[in-house]
Amino acid sequence: MHFRYLLRLLYSRQVLITSLLSNDYLFFVGICCGIGKYIPATCSGVTEDLPKVGETWQIDIDVTSGHVTWFKVNSPLNKVLLSRISDFSNMYHIVVAVGGGTFDLNIDNNFMNFKNNPSYVNFPSRMNVNAATGVNSRIIGEKITSTSVTSYQITFTVVGNWICFGLTEISDINSVNLNSGDYSSDWGTCAGNAYGSMHPNGLIDFVCPCKPCDAQCTKCSGPSENECSACNPGFYLQPTSTSCLNTCPTGHWKDDTNHICAECHFA
Repeated sequence: MHFRYLLRLLYSRQVLITSLLSNDYLFFVGICCGIGKYIPATCSGVTEDLPKVGETWQIDIDVTSGHVTWFKVNSPLNKVLLSRISDFSNMYHIVVAVGGGTFDLNIDNNFMNFKNNPSYVNFPSRMNVNAATGVNSRIIGEKITSTSVTSYQITFTVVGNWICFGLTEISDINSVNLNSGDYSSDWGTCAGNAYGSMHPNGLIDFVCPCKPCDAQCTKCSGPSENECSACNPGFYLQPTSTSCLNTCPTGHWKDDTNHICAECHFA
């Protein structure tokens, strides 16, 4: 590689990284609360509601940053639930229904039909799941490291004693007791109408409600136009800043796949 080209490349990356590290919101950069939002460090005048019957909630799983967020859809003043997970290698999607329950998803429920007891759990329609009344059921979905589903919305329509949704850590999927036993033995993080599990991997905490990024960003660390880390189509992350513009500087070309200003070949 040409030496001057290498220096320019390293300099541009150094400037970008320095800019990100100086931002107080860096910890929450990534996909959370839907695309184009971020979690601010402070907030006031907000609520701490947990999932209830009839409410629609969304979960977003960002494996790269190690963050999982749960939030109530169309409730901008309700706090977000956040879990930090360092290792997703044995994590699976899960819904736990203690005493039975019914819920609807906004996507095809096939990803959630990986491991369950069919005597007590059924899938009456493409987006509906039912767990038998009076029974404790684990409804285990696909493995996080191999699934294509990292975000979905869920609405609890019937709740027995308690119900939650999130992730579970399981080293041996074939050894899981699907209907009884000590639930804390193989839980990850699960947000429900009784707060959530904290065992054994991860911890759920309330954090500030998500706020929108600048309209040009799909990922950001704050609300302004110069706090972007990924851009919407038609805009390009600049090589020496965290801005999304519709132009690129001299020596760079518009990469419409990654939405960045990519450096031209040194020749």
